[in-house]
Amino acid sequence: MQIPFSKAFKTILLVVLVINLRSFSAFAQNDSLDKVRHREALEAERTAYRNLDVSYGGIGFSFSRPVMPKVNGSSMPWVGIDVLSDIITVKFATGRVSLDSAGYDPGMDAYVNQGSVGMSFPLTRMTFGTYNSNSSLFRGHPVIGGELGYIGFRNQLGPSGDPYSRIYYLGINPGYRVRLPFGSLDFNLNLFLGVDSQSRDNVPGIGMNPSLTFRLDALKWRYDPDYIDVDATITSIRNVQKSDPYISKYELNPYSGIEAAEVSVDYTYDVSVQKTTMGVQDIGAHVGFGPKFSYINPVRTDYIPASYMVGVVGEGRFSYFDGGVTLEAGRVGHGGALETKSESEGTYRRRLIKSYEQGQGHLGMVNMYVNYGLDLSPLILGLMGYTLDMGDATSFFAITGGFISGLHVPFAQSFNDDADAAFYQNRIDNNVMDTKEQYLSPAVIKPGYLAGYYLAFQVGAMCAKISNYRYFGAPFASNTMLSLAYRIPRADGLKFR
Repeated sequence: MQIPFSKAFKTILLVVLVINLRSFSAFAQNDSLDKVRHREALEAERTAYRNLDVSYGGIGFSFSRPVMPKVNGSSMPWVGIDVLSDIITVKFATGRVSLDSAGYDPGMDAYVNQGSVGMSFPLTRMTFGTYNSNSSLFRGHPVIGGELGYIGFRNQLGPSGDPYSRIYYLGINPGYRVRLPFGSLDFNLNLFLGVDSQSRDNVPGIGMNPSLTFRLDALKWRYDPDYIDVDATITSIRNVQKSDPYISKYELNPYSGIEAAEVSVDYTYDVSVQKTTMGVQDIGAHVGFGPKFSYINPVRTDYIPASYMVGVVGEGRFSYFDGGVTLEAGRVGHGGALETKSESEGTYRRRLIKSYEQGQGHLGMVNMYVNYGLDLSPLILGLMGYTLDMGDATSFFAITGGFISGLHVPFAQSFNDDADAAFYQNRIDNNVMDTKEQYLSPAVIKPGYLAGYYLAFQVGAMCAKISNYRYFGAPFASNTMLSLAYRIPRADGLKFR
């Protein structure tokens, strides 16, 4: 029987359609599977990058200019130190602003200091670049953070300065971080909203402080910390009944009438002690060597000129202990007047009068000293009710403090104004109290003992330090300097695990 042409054509067309539909279904299924695999790979890549971004830490310098209502502007950028350890941030900055106020001298800048503690979280969207290794990367990603902080205003430096006002604020910090080999660049808006402690109308509690931070990597990947749990206790005090130890109780005396009698009052409280554990990133006892850069707070240059020093350090930590050696040299400024210790004996302190601006100058200085101190982090946690036993563990992040002891060699002193030399020579010529000449004139300098103390923020290879120097042979150069040291850890042979 012969099949008509039209029927045969329809049969062939049906077979072709069935085959194509099956092929399209298989293609669509494979395409869907590829998309799933692509999304899973992309999510895994984002997770890996985020883990690397979260574990990043370091210390750097920040530069900012505030934008605040009723602030005419900043005569100089605010300069600060920015500490990052994983997601924890600690910031300190100083600067100046001119407040718009009839009750505040508009011709004189307000000295500003700012400090904050907060968190910064890396985001996985809007990223670019690659992360091939710790020494081969160029990657950018957004960050979002929050902080609690303060901004203090003074009309003069030092304890004698009027604490004109202080803002306590809550900050939100959207920004963008560009990771580079051994460092990063951070751009942050630093939005804040707070309250003025003095309720002054001309001190705004709202604003923003855009900043640029140059940060060096703390080399966490090189230290390779162990994540361990250490024993800890949490102590809390509740139900405290506060009252004065003595109150007046009025009684009726049948002979003298109503009289007051003081009665002792006890107060009660409930103490709760709970045992727990806390995580510590233990990097082990270690020693590192590297460069150091020091500078005097630029805000202080009204009574002492700018100072800069460069040098090398060898420092290490073991458990609670912190120590090292430093050799540095540079050009430091000196002031013109020392605080008096005893007028009758003609003795002076190695501390400058911050309101005296005459007699300034510079001299060369070489410092050689040792520093020794302790990890203050457990003490700070203790003030918040936490007590921990770190044993031999050495924390990746630590706040340390201690003392400086060594020698200094000054040379090549000069006054900014040559006329000042005659004034100080006259003081020496009329010295009737047999006061040591180096306490009468900045021009009299000699090698001598160097003493002082320091507070440091340590994050792996990085160390930001505030050091107070007391020069016995050049007391007019005694000052407080900020420094940043980059200590490359030695091979594992000097890391005791």
